[in-house]
Amino acid sequence: MDAGPRSVIVVLVGLVLGAGTALTAAYLWAGDRTDEQRESIAAHRTRLERSFIPPADGLPLVAWIGDSTMLFSVAPGYPRSAAVELYNRGYSVQHRHVILPGSDPFHFYYVMGRVLRLDPDLVVIGTSLRLFSETSLGAPRNDLCSEIPIAEIPRAAALPLAVRGVTIPRLLLCPMLKIPVVGDLAFRLEGLRGVLQTVLGFGRSDKRMKNEAERFRFDRRTVANLSPDHACVVMLLASLDMARRNGTKVMVVISPVNGEELGSEGFDPDVYDDRVAMLRKLVRSHGATLVDLHAAVPTDGFFDPWGHLNQRGIATVAERMAEEIAQLDVLSAGSGLP
Repeated sequence: MDAGPRSVIVVLVGLVLGAGTALTAAYLWAGDRTDEQRESIAAHRTRLERSFIPPADGLPLVAWIGDSTMLFSVAPGYPRSAAVELYNRGYSVQHRHVILPGSDPFHFYYVMGRVLRLDPDLVVIGTSLRLFSETSLGAPRNDLCSEIPIAEIPRAAALPLAVRGVTIPRLLLCPMLKIPVVGDLAFRLEGLRGVLQTVLGFGRSDKRMKNEAERFRFDRRTVANLSPDHACVVMLLASLDMARRNGTKVMVVISPVNGEELGSEGFDPDVYDDRVAMLRKLVRSHGATLVDLHAAVPTDGFFDPWGHLNQRGIATVAERMAEEIAQLDVLSAGSGLP
């Protein structure tokens, strides 16, 4: 072989080896960069698994799904306090809490199938309209798509999951994320994608990953833009439909908001009331109940501007929730509380 072609081959082999080495290094580095995120998600999923411990037989089960305002406060959150209120009213009830900080109707849909496997008598979904954003304000947690029942995937394919980056191919691959090797590979490839986007400057800019105060700042447009075909509304109704097919009652709770505190950020009570009225009609048409608590707690009942409650706010909401749940006729009177 002539020296010329031989040199070209050597150069090409060198380029291939160099590119392969660079990509391998980037792949491993990306994996290292996602270790913290992976450990965080693993810890979160471990806590989540505790929520799915099968209940004891013989007592009604209430399953709560919501964001951190349900349980994260200066004291145990209102689901636990509502359980005490129900006990004081003579009801024996079991509870499971599926709490996803920063969650919205996309996340509720992801976990609804797993919750329904517990065969609850009632599912309570707690949410705030300020989180009804097509771009997740909290962690996207698209790994939770692996919880969508396989039988539900054909229906899920028709939902607006793509606005969160869950394309149909990803949706079909999601059940495989529960396999450790596949999950690890997915994390590393996602990390590599992030590195390439940063270096090459393509893809979505992650503007939402700002400091917490900015990310969760009230945006009046989020509420004003709500309509029956809004992605978050569609996902909420899909969760209700899944529960209705299972024969399970659902109560949607519009969480308290600190209207006085948020007034400087553009909170408009009339617009909020209007969108809640719209949701109430839609929720009822899908076989569920809506309880509006967005104005139920005065300013002195909040722990912070983001809707987390202090002891006074928790007591107010717990009493109201106990009343609402007792009226649904899904509980049995008894003398004990597990």
